[in-house]
Amino acid sequence: MLSDLRADLRRHGVEGVLAASKAVLFNLSFQVVLSYRLHSYLASRRVLRFSLLQIVLSRWQVASGNCQISPKAEIAGGLLLPHPLGVVVGSGCRLGPYVTLYQGVTLGADARAHYPRLGRGVTVYANACVVGDIDLGEGSVVGACSFLKCNLPPGAFAAGVPARILTSS
Repeated sequence: MLSDLRADLRRHGVEGVLAASKAVLFNLSFQVVLSYRLHSYLASRRVLRFSLLQIVLSRWQVASGNCQISPKAEIAGGLLLPHPLGVVVGSGCRLGPYVTLYQGVTLGADARAHYPRLGRGVTVYANACVVGDIDLGEGSVVGACSFLKCNLPPGAFAAGVPARILTSS
């Protein structure tokens, strides 16, 4: 967890103890990521005495950032939420390192309860929905207001409703 937090801090441009303290106190984007990390850590320990703290962390995410990141989602270090409002990450999602999610992004399940997997350096722009048993390759991008339900190869750019691949490397 600590290595992931260090990567998250670096991704937010934070170096040093003083800057980290400021990020914890004043940076909503980092606060949401930190609350996910703590909630996920406590949930993985399955200790009953932490359940109240888990509820508080979950409610805080919704109240302060109006977002919901499941503690069961697997998120590697370096997560960046430039504008964390309205972000939803479902319980079965797996996000690689250095993923960027803008406001209003939904990563959710399809009707069969399968979740997306995002590779290293994937960017999902504002109000996009990514659903189902799909893989987004390394460095791929999902455009704003898109609905994606198909795999993306590495370096691809997809947009539209339904999203289609516009460029691929």
